Amino acid sequence: MHACFHWARELYGYHSSLLALALWCYSPNVIARGSSITPDVGAAALRVAGCYAYWLWLKEPTWKRAFLAGLLLGMLRLTKMTWIIFFGLWPLVWLDWIRSRFLECKAESWKKQIRQLIATLLWGIYILNLGYGFEGAFKRPGDYTFISRTLAAENSVVDLGGEVSALPVPGWMHELMQVLSAVAVFLLEVVSKPKTT
Repeated sequence: MHACFHWARELYGYHSSLLALALWCYSPNVIARGSSITPDVGAAALRVAGCYAYWLWLKEPTWKRAFLAGLLLGMLRLTKMTWIIFFGLWPLVWLDWIRSRFLECKAESWKKQIRQLIATLLWGIYILNLGYGFEGAFKRPGDYTFISRTLAAENSVVDLGGEVSALPVPGWMHELMQVLSAVAVFLLEVVSKPKTT
């Protein structure tokens, strides 16, 4: 609520911030899901807070704002697996932000912002691993057993082999693999459904 109110106030003024706050507080989705045990409302609230912190950093890049955005990025990802997209989306948003202000920014400013953006992403990954208690942190992909009953024969194991197997990866990589396999199963079901006309 706090981030929603302040962000709307900075963008459109006080009256608009009251409207944004009312829309958040009296939203049927927030009211209905806020009392349940699902992470949806917490994930939505942290998404707004994280994006607001990132927007503040874009407006005025300081190390303090970069670390706040990184902290919220890691916490954001801890609330919901699908928010992993922000690790790739934020650098793209930064590139668009820089492109739109190409004439205003100096090369020295870009270099500072790149360092801060990298620190934001690394801090987010650190917070994410901290949330998982560093369980399986930097486990090599070759040490995982990838089993796919849908995409291969029963109990077939995919051998990554070579250089890829030796690279260390974060412990939450198995969740990403589960999400990707669920997406693959969904897409296979959609593609294999006969069309009815």
